Amino acid sequence: MYGVKRWFGLWVLVTGLLVLATPVQASAPVWKVSNDQHTLFIGGTVHLLPASEFPLNPAFELAYEQTDAIVLEIDMPEDPAALQPYMMQLLYQDGRTIQSVLQGETTKRLGDALGEYGIPLNMVESFRPGFFMMQLTALELAKHEMAGDGVDAYFAQRARADNKPIHSLETIEFQMGMFRDMGEGQEDLFVSVMLDQMEELIPVMNQTLEYWRVGDMDALSTLVVEPVLEEDPATYDMMFKQRNHDWIPQIEAMFAQQKNVFILVGAGHLAGPDSVLLLLEQAGYTVEAFTPSS
Repeated sequence: MYGVKRWFGLWVLVTGLLVLATPVQASAPVWKVSNDQHTLFIGGTVHLLPASEFPLNPAFELAYEQTDAIVLEIDMPEDPAALQPYMMQLLYQDGRTIQSVLQGETTKRLGDALGEYGIPLNMVESFRPGFFMMQLTALELAKHEMAGDGVDAYFAQRARADNKPIHSLETIEFQMGMFRDMGEGQEDLFVSVMLDQMEELIPVMNQTLEYWRVGDMDALSTLVVEPVLEEDPATYDMMFKQRNHDWIPQIEAMFAQQKNVFILVGAGHLAGPDSVLLLLEQAGYTVEAFTPSS
């Protein structure tokens, strides 16, 4: 059973809006990871940012300037049409519709929420809940001018302009599959609690950005990660633990090949007992906060 009180926190994590705790306190969410022979950089990202958050902390810019390539969770295509084949994963393929998996009251509430943005319910009736709740979240952020391009998109654009290679840790198909499975089997609970919590989105986002700017990762862990881990360990394992462990061999290969890279991931992956940074420390690498003066 999903932890109802923390569905919102989980959703913010899944959509990549938060950065979270790491084993090192920093003045910016950027770290230098090294062994005796090589160094690379890891940055915790926010995937949607208000335009006012730019320019970024100089630590991001300096890490980018010192590396020859960037590594993202996924390398999103510049042409949105290229995503169309993957979007099929977000559609019901077995005759179900959103009305058939939600109770009547939840269906009405969802219709009302979508209607505020001029979206009729029948426009999304074939989509799985993860997709349209992601869209509803983005629309709410946009209404408050908080849904601009994030750190990942910014550096992807920079890398293309600078002819720096862009590598990825996962495929688009894999990440679409995670959105496909959100709320599966508990659709009514998922949607109803998400609608309940939607009013908290902007206050939580503002608090998140406040902590993120100064690198207060412990505060963000307390805000979101720890309650999700306690209330829904299965989802934590699926969304974070397994993926983090899967990334470690890829990062270690970059060390072995002495690739000069800046890894940029939603910093929820830099959080808690299975964080990427902690796993690298346990593997013998030195992890330290990176600032322009370091």
